This record gives sequence, structure tokens and C-alpha cells, in this order.
Amino acid sequence: MPCEQWASRRNHDHPHALRAREREAALNTMKIEIKSWLTGSVLFEGDLSCIANLTYADLRSADLRSADLSSANLTYADLRSADLRSADLSSANLTYADLRSANLSSANLTYADLRSANLSSANLSYADLRSANLRYADLRSANLTYADLRSADLSSANLTYADLRSADLSSANLSYADLRSANLSYADLRSANLRYADLRSANLSYAVDSWAQVAFMGHGECGRMLTAVRIKKDGEPTFFCGCFTGTLKQLEGYIEKGAPNLKKTRTLAMKAVVEMLDARNEEATT
Repeated sequence: MPCEQWASRRNHDHPHALRAREREAALNTMKIEIKSWLTGSVLFEGDLSCIANLTYADLRSADLRSADLSSANLTYADLRSADLRSADLSSANLTYADLRSANLSSANLTYADLRSANLSSANLSYADLRSANLRYADLRSANLTYADLRSADLSSANLTYADLRSADLSSANLSYADLRSANLSYADLRSANLRYADLRSANLSYAVDSWAQVAFMGHGECGRMLTAVRIKKDGEPTFFCGCFTGTLKQLEGYIEKGAPNLKKTRTLAMKAVVEMLDARNEEATT
């Protein structure tokens, strides 16, 4: 027998190789079931060779607490009301997944792809979303208290009425995000990109050094709200109004080059916001 063939046969029949093949065969024949904790009905059935690919899977109300779903493909999966507390979803593909009212508290979602996912009313408190991709995600009324969103991409995400109290959004991309009526009190917004973000009626108390908003019926084209935000003390404020986002100098140029008949009210709003940024109450006397 040639040396090559003998060596190949020896390796094939080696006890370690035999045990490895036995383990692989056992894994391929091991059946798993995911059941609804509400009804006991089987939501998913298969072997471990297919667990990583759960595209279009129906996992509504599934109990997936502490499950290891890292790098799993869950595109278009239905995870409504699923319990994913403390689950590992790092680098998972959740694009277009339906996670409405899902419980993702303390879940690991670092580097997860959540583009266009529906996370409305989901519980993401204390979730680790560092560097996650949440572009165009629906996060309306989601609970993101104490969530770690450092360097996350939330551009064009819908965060209306979202609870972001004490969330870490440092270096996050919030450009074009809809943050109307969101609660951002105590959130960390250092180095966050808020270009063209809609912050109307958002609660920014203790999240930034100072902020001010002005809205009145006669302002500009249709009574828009002008918002000014200063992230750091003595830093340059950023102004938001409709499709405008920029510095004070840029706002002055925008007003100057805009429609002459709107200049008066726009200038009035600008001056009022600038003055209010530094307005403080006098200290109470005893």
C-alpha cells in the first residue's frame, strides 16, 4: 500500500477521528424544538445543522432566554412578544425582523444587523447595542433605558416616544432620526451625530449642557419649532428647524438667503433661542 494511502487510512481510523465523526453524526441527528410558553405548541423544529438559519421563522412568544443566537440569520423572522432576555445575538442578522413587544432586556446585540427591523414597544433596557446597525429601524415607544448604544447607527430610525433615559449614545449616528417626544433625560450624547435629527418635544434634561426651543404660530413658513442644543459646556450649539441643521453662523446665513418675508420671524426665533440657552434662574435667597 502506498504511504499516502496508508497515512490517510491510519488518520481515518484513528480513535480521535472516529470520536469526532461520532459527535458530528450525533449532532446532525439531534432534534430540537422551540415551544410557546403560552400554549405549548411547537414553534420551530429541526436539527442543529439548521439552527443558524432562521429566516422567516415563526418564533412568536418563544422563550429564548439566554439563548446563543450569535451570528444567526433571523432575517424576516417573526419574534413578536418573544422572550430574549440575556440572549446572545451578537453579529446576528435581524434585518426586517418583527420584534414588536419583544423582551430583549440585557441582550447582547453588539454588531447585530437590525436594519429596518420592527422594534416598536420592545424592551431593550440594559441591552448591549454597541456598533449595532439600526438604520431605518422602528423603535417607536421602545424601552431603551440604560441601553449601551455607543457607536450604533440609528440614522433615519423612528424613535418617537422612545424611552432613552440614561442610555449611552456617545458617538452614535442619529442623523435624520425621528426623536419627537423621545425621553433622552440623562442620556450620554457626547460626540453623537444629530445632523437633521427631529428633536421636537424631546426631553433633553440633563442629557446636554443646555437646550432651548421656540415655537409660535407666525414663525417661518408654518409655525415651525426652532431647537438649539449645546452638548458640552462652552461648546458651539447646534440648531434644528425643519430641514435645517447647523451652527449659529450657518443659521444666520440661511435666514439671510431665505425668503425676505420670513426673515423677521426667523430672526426673532433665532435671537430668542440664543438668549434662552444661557438663561438661568437666580439662586434662591434664604
